[in-house]
Amino acid sequence: MSIEIGDDGIGISEDIAQSLFDPFVRGDKTRSHDGGSGLGLAITRKIVEKLNGKVYLDTKPKHGKTNFIIELPI
Repeated sequence: MSIEIGDDGIGISEDIAQSLFDPFVRGDKTRSHDGGSGLGLAITRKIVEKLNGKVYLDTKPKHGKTNFIIELPI
């Protein structure tokens, strides 16, 4: 099963995309006071991996600017 979550915002640069799933990494440095800790995607990756799945970022999807893709075994 595959789940795609995407948007058409400003996108995520390739240099940040490489570390985006690491703890405390935030994609938008200008939003330092919105209460986020940079843990959401790291936790998501751990949960998906515990379910024998994969989660990754597509920075060049056909539609939109960014797609997060979660693949889980059926």
